[in-house]
Amino acid sequence: MLGPCPWKRPDQVLAAQPKKPWCLVEMWRFPYHGLDDLSEDEHASRVALLARTDDASFAPGALAREVPMTPSEEALACLLFSLFFGGPIFVVVAPFALWWWWQSWKVGLVAAIAVSPLFVMQSDLYPSAKHNMFINLVMKYFSFRLVLSSESRWTADRPYIHICAPRGCFPFGGLMWQCSPYILSRYHGRAGGASILFRIPVWRQLLRWWGSVPADRNILENNLRQGWHTGLAIDGIAGVFHNDPENPSVFISSRKGVIRLAIRAGVPLCPVWIFGACPPISSCGGSWLKHISRTLRISLVVPWGRFGLCPLVPRRSPITGVVGTPVEVEQHDDPPSKYVDEVHQRLCDELARIFDAHKTAYGWKDKDLKLL
Repeated sequence: MLGPCPWKRPDQVLAAQPKKPWCLVEMWRFPYHGLDDLSEDEHASRVALLARTDDASFAPGALAREVPMTPSEEALACLLFSLFFGGPIFVVVAPFALWWWWQSWKVGLVAAIAVSPLFVMQSDLYPSAKHNMFINLVMKYFSFRLVLSSESRWTADRPYIHICAPRGCFPFGGLMWQCSPYILSRYHGRAGGASILFRIPVWRQLLRWWGSVPADRNILENNLRQGWHTGLAIDGIAGVFHNDPENPSVFISSRKGVIRLAIRAGVPLCPVWIFGACPPISSCGGSWLKHISRTLRISLVVPWGRFGLCPLVPRRSPITGVVGTPVEVEQHDDPPSKYVDEVHQRLCDELARIFDAHKTAYGWKDKDLKLL
């Protein structure tokens, strides 16, 4: 099985850049052809060439500029999203549809047998799934950018837990972030996702290929011991019900389980604020749906995207991930509540800091972050 493969850390590469507090990498510009043949130094040079520190890159509204796409690129991206969201539905519905169409239970049975491997077939980390034409197209669709500093670490020296916020109705920013360490430094991570997603055909295979694992405490602890970094959307299912792009917020005040996980493992928490996480897909759902969602550990909302009520295609909305300074922790097998609260407060402070540092560049000068 593939393990963490640390090359030059992005912070080491960026340290050679002009001395500016932040550096921008437009992820859709990173070529996906021939990277496997590059040496470590050649790969690092590619990263350095794409890194931008000029003032214009951080001018008001610069991080929210939409990247132009050709009609064919946009049409292909829409088809890709439709297949991604519609694939699990097709797998479940197809046997019943064929049975109804042909009025033959034998046809339906054959179809059910044909798709049944997707419900049980296991897969594992597949590097090419993290950087290819389709990932590049998705990053271009969302104009995906990363903002880094010399203190924005995610690889090499030790494992990290990356805290992504906000989640949005669907974590497009989190998924693109999951691929970014591999693209920039050939490093693999094991991001945590809702356990129910790993029971859904098509999605379960794709998530495994991307290196994701169920967000179970024992699984995450084991990955950290093995040297993998991991990541979580800290607001979880609750983030789906706080999906208002006009009022940026993150449901974090009571989220301390991941703090205890970091302290027990003795690994830093690295905050990642994702601007533009909410607009791609809107949703509505009452308090009763929120209660059921938490009970079943799956998001149950009414979503809609680019084409009215169609949830299969998200809106084009620039997404920018800002990687903050890691929050260091002291290892404790049984962390005291007071220390957990202290680390939690430092994480909240860092999230607020990186939000305030870049909200003007994203066109949100008058918006304030709410920590719920």
